[in-house]
Amino acid sequence: MYYIVETNKPFSQASTDLASAVMHHGFGVLHVHDLGATLRSKGIAFDEECKVFEVCNPGQAATVLSTDNLAR
Repeated sequence: MYYIVETNKPFSQASTDLASAVMHHGFGVLHVHDLGATLRSKGIAFDEECKVFEVCNPGQAATVLSTDNLAR
């Protein structure tokens, strides 16, 4: 799922603010994948900054995981 919001904030500030907002709304940040850094570490020329935030709401996760999807 993509959710795009434009901002005038520097990338690092927008990343920090996103992590704070996620936690404020009852989600946890499981991991932040820094795709730009990963690509550059593999020798690939990639000038953009790109992070993927892996988030989870424990209550929602428990509900989804307790549903028997095979019965549908």
